[in-house]
Amino acid sequence: MGMEQETSYNLNPITELLRTGSVGELNIFFEKVVRNKLEKHPGSSLYSLLKSATSEIPLKVSIKIQQEALAAIRSEDKKTKLAGQNVFLFLTIKTILGTVDSVFTEEKDTEEDREDMLSSAITCVLTHASGIKKTNQISARVAGLAQIGIFSYLQKKYDFPLGFGGASFARKIEFLRRMEEIREKLEANELTNRELSIFVKEVSEETTISSSDLLRYVEHRLPLLLRTDATFEPLLVEESIDEAWKRERVREVVGTLTSREQKVIDLRFGFSRGGDEMTQEDVGKEIGCTRTNASRLEARIIRMLKHPSRSRKLTSLS
Repeated sequence: MGMEQETSYNLNPITELLRTGSVGELNIFFEKVVRNKLEKHPGSSLYSLLKSATSEIPLKVSIKIQQEALAAIRSEDKKTKLAGQNVFLFLTIKTILGTVDSVFTEEKDTEEDREDMLSSAITCVLTHASGIKKTNQISARVAGLAQIGIFSYLQKKYDFPLGFGGASFARKIEFLRRMEEIREKLEANELTNRELSIFVKEVSEETTISSSDLLRYVEHRLPLLLRTDATFEPLLVEESIDEAWKRERVREVVGTLTSREQKVIDLRFGFSRGGDEMTQEDVGKEIGCTRTNASRLEARIIRMLKHPSRSRKLTSLS
């Protein structure tokens, strides 16, 4: 730790190498940088190591070296392919690290979690790097791929569906993958209205979002994915997706209670009435008991919901 500000290794050649160097030369240089950092900090984490080793690499590099790195990744020669992956990783690592930082929270996640997030993001980016065609879209594409990698990690660790109820997380990843396919077709002017309609219908069936709202979202979002300088406010439909997922998770947990317990919780907190809550006295009248007994029953149910077998499903709602 504590390596982020260190610049003891001479990184001055990096500017010239990024401008005129080959993939092979950059690969050798980056390997030396990493070895130097490891020698000085043998117990450092991957996150700290990469953060430090790439501290002086600019976010934007020449199109030429990006094209060469991507071409090397597609090579049949294993050494050339590996060199291309190494160079591409170093050219894009700041974007990947930034994506990890945006997801990582010190209150909920451990350093081991961050390491796993980073590894998952890197794996996803390098696996799909050969499919990146336009170099001026690299930052946006890498950030998207890194995020999908982190989603996969979160799903494995937390069973975390991130917005979709029912069939859940696998469909969320499928949604992101299909968005990417549609984005590529849009780039090539090959997207048909029928393809877009089918995609929207499939996603709509997995959420509580209407097809018309989702279509507006997709039509608004896809053109922005083609630009790296686009800025926009989150759409209400994104909030709707999040709320739909939260409601689904609460329903799953409440569904493990008895029918009487479910009725008490529903009456008390208004799950089926848009949040229209009842007092404990009114709940008691509905189920035929005193306010005191209704209060005790509510307290017992809440204790049950706090049991780890149920509460872990709700920890990500906060």
